[in-house]
Amino acid sequence: LGAGTPLWAAQSPADSLMSQVPGSAGRERVTLLNTLFKRYRNFAPDRAAGYAREALGLARQLGDSAGEGQALNNLGTFAKNTGDLDQALGYYLASVSIQEALGDQQRLAFALSNIGIVYSMQEQPLKAMTSFEEALGYFWQLGDPGYLIPALDNLGTAHYDAGNLEQAQAYYQQAASLARASGMES
Repeated sequence: LGAGTPLWAAQSPADSLMSQVPGSAGRERVTLLNTLFKRYRNFAPDRAAGYAREALGLARQLGDSAGEGQALNNLGTFAKNTGDLDQALGYYLASVSIQEALGDQQRLAFALSNIGIVYSMQEQPLKAMTSFEEALGYFWQLGDPGYLIPALDNLGTAHYDAGNLEQAQAYYQQAASLARASGMES
């Protein structure tokens, strides 16, 4: 990089992915577009949403349910991040239906967690708890502490928001214990 060139202007993984778009087709393109959403969502959200919309349309055209579910989840994230919580909820609920049909526990758990986050943002802690509890069940089945710790933390926060301080503390302590046991404590 030359003097005065911003760090973000360097060749990034997103740039590498972008170079693959023109030659891609079918499900590969759907996957690529969904991945581009994730790369751009934090610094170019409108551009990211465009990738997710294109992925959704193409996935539906191809009958690619997995790609459609991921695109719906991505659009839910865009809507949540831009404050359109009702639209986010609609996208996430549609994603849940697809992930349930596919039996994809990991993506189902993430979609349920996202629904819980939206309910938390809408100050509906009881609905948030229900979504977080369901997601936690799937995360336990997956057994990855990297998923379990934030899920336990989310559930603790929902209980805290509902005024269930003892239950909140129990979930926070469980998350902290798991973090220590798995070497993930910072």
